[in-house]
Amino acid sequence: MNEQICCWSNRAEDVAYHDTRWCRPIHEEKELFAMLSLECFSVGLSWDLILRKEKALREAFYGFDPKKLASLGEGDVPAILAAPGMIKSERKIRATLSNARAFLKVEEEFGSFDSYLWGFTKGKTVVHHPQNKKQFLSQNALSRRVSKDLIRRGFSFVGPTIVYSYLQSVGILNDHVEGCPYKYSSLIQGKRVAGVLLPIFSLPGRYGIGSLGASAKSFVDFLSASGVSLWQMLPLGVTSYGDSPYQSFSSSGLNYYFLDLDTLAEQGLLSQEELDEEATRYPNPHRVDYGALYQHRIPLLKKAFSRFDRENPRFKEYVASDRANDFAFYLGMKEIHHGLPWKEWPEGQSVYSKGLEDSFRAAHEDLYLFYVWTQFEFEREYFALKRYANDRGIVLMGDMPIYVAYDSVEAYEHHELFQMDEEGNPKFVAGCPPDFFSPTGQLWGNPCWDWEAQAKDNYAFFSKRISDNLRYFDLLRIDHFRGFAGYYAIPYGDKDATRGHWVEGPGIRLFQDKKNLPIVAEDLGFLTPDVKELLQETGYPGMRVLEFGLDDDPKTDGNPLNWIKHCLVYTGTHDNEPLMSFFASMKEEDLQKAKSTMEKGFAKFHAEEGDVSDPIALTHQAVRLCYLGPSELAIVPYHDVLALGAEARLNEPSSLSGKNWTYRMEEKDFGEEPLSFLREIIAESGRGI
Repeated sequence: MNEQICCWSNRAEDVAYHDTRWCRPIHEEKELFAMLSLECFSVGLSWDLILRKEKALREAFYGFDPKKLASLGEGDVPAILAAPGMIKSERKIRATLSNARAFLKVEEEFGSFDSYLWGFTKGKTVVHHPQNKKQFLSQNALSRRVSKDLIRRGFSFVGPTIVYSYLQSVGILNDHVEGCPYKYSSLIQGKRVAGVLLPIFSLPGRYGIGSLGASAKSFVDFLSASGVSLWQMLPLGVTSYGDSPYQSFSSSGLNYYFLDLDTLAEQGLLSQEELDEEATRYPNPHRVDYGALYQHRIPLLKKAFSRFDRENPRFKEYVASDRANDFAFYLGMKEIHHGLPWKEWPEGQSVYSKGLEDSFRAAHEDLYLFYVWTQFEFEREYFALKRYANDRGIVLMGDMPIYVAYDSVEAYEHHELFQMDEEGNPKFVAGCPPDFFSPTGQLWGNPCWDWEAQAKDNYAFFSKRISDNLRYFDLLRIDHFRGFAGYYAIPYGDKDATRGHWVEGPGIRLFQDKKNLPIVAEDLGFLTPDVKELLQETGYPGMRVLEFGLDDDPKTDGNPLNWIKHCLVYTGTHDNEPLMSFFASMKEEDLQKAKSTMEKGFAKFHAEEGDVSDPIALTHQAVRLCYLGPSELAIVPYHDVLALGAEARLNEPSSLSGKNWTYRMEEKDFGEEPLSFLREIIAESGRGI
């Protein structure tokens, strides 16, 4: 799947090194010396050759143990030179032995070579922002300074170019190209990460919905000050029926409601009077009014676009790239057809053709370019926010739904991706089987993928979809991961899910070339052995949810006794009831089970349990327990940080409540009290930035 937007070659050894090792921080003494030695051997040779010879070099040099090598002398050189697979250079062998002795002197002076080397950047990774491989550097002021000091200390083969490459290899420099899926995952590699879940729409602001502007950057500052290093968002797509971010008109389209109006005003595209008028339309600071947004926001954005310079070179380049073509065409077509889904468009337009698309673009150029501009402006604002977050040590985690809506550009243009008949009707739609909580199951209505057809081009559509998401996110959660092992298919037209049946999914064939990507699998629900096998084959971390494990049952995955290192632990997800109201509504018997579960969890993690006298105190202790656990990743919805009640629930599955996907925070919700609470428990758990 690797599109080589960043890796310097297509050779397998280079690609594997780029994907799994390059620019990832190293602090272990022996490995710091090993990488220095390998870089020294690369002088005059290709890095690809060094990678192919790496195993032989490590064996010949005793695993690059500096103490062992420092004890060797001139008489040992012939034996090393004769070792199988050895690069035949006596000068480099002698330099490696000499460098080992210089390495030990640095350790003696500074306590460790790690302290010495990382001291040049005060322990921080220096992140560069090349836009393409042509912008890669070969040396800089830092590499020249380190090179000069290493030479002064007796090291050989350490010119500024080799040292620059060495600083990349040990993660002091991060030179991944912007958009490379591995660029920022190294910020959390090997660390205990504390995350917070807060959708963009929940951010505070004057204009009815959260945006990518000042409030988002303020939230980043809040997270950074608290020690949180991960911000989880929900899908960024334009919402459709039910306002769910998991039901979008386009799997690649971006939600123009998140455009920051103040930023548009700063560009001269909106006036203060227009901003003030727009603010009056949304009197409730705690709820998104999607009806009002639908009525007023598009006309306001069109007004802004009418003042935008279409001759802007970057915009013209964006238009020419066709990156937003499908989205702009489909949203424009929906607009001229009064928002109807494509299946209800007039004859001759309900069936896609390239000719129809070309004629639409010619007849409705302004409308088409408007929707392209919404994507252009979203990317401009979003990537400014992403860089702001990444520069402060915050990684952004996103969420990719497994399915797309029937009312989507993918279903309209690409029937071949789905199980559809000749008229474009789904044969089967997605959902979940009946269970204890839902006697008739869940009928989602998304058309089922035709995995057999997609296998013919090695799942090119899905591979691009994952790659596109990783342009926006440093870590990607894939929703309903069990559907890739086996999915529940319901005959189209059924009123419930009772006649559905299980069908085998693509399994590891889809993920064979994606095992190294920064992906988390949402593996909740009915898990069969094939799902667990797929998770193990991919190597992705799965999930544990505390709210599902408070029944004092030692067999439940969500029980703290069953949390493992390689997983992501939540207090609850976006679909769960806030913990405070969950505790408050419990019967006394269930409440005692929950307290017993948490008490055993604290004991296992060698921590003292705090106050659990009321639902708010219990919630705070549950958040603390989540962060104290052994998992690599621990994420808490922000409403649990604040111990809010049922009013703050983000979504109630299988319901069309007007409260779903609407709850918003106010600026006061990010004050000193939650900041101190997070800072204290993150420090206690060892999950700080």
